[in-house]
Amino acid sequence: MAYGVIAIVLSAVLSPFLHGEPQGPLANPFAVVSVLTTNALWGALSGGLALAVRTALGRGAAGD
Repeated sequence: MAYGVIAIVLSAVLSPFLHGEPQGPLANPFAVVSVLTTNALWGALSGGLALAVRTALGRGAAGD
């Protein structure tokens, strides 16, 4: 989700310079929710895959 927040902030800062007007997620509040949700889902998927690989390699959970 940190990437989503950074992308939203960068879009808010850079789009007026590049396009002459605010564009991106901050111009549409529903897009903010969409960006954060998408990044949370990708993070969960990546974390689950990393845990599965770690378990398959016999290293167990992080606390083991």
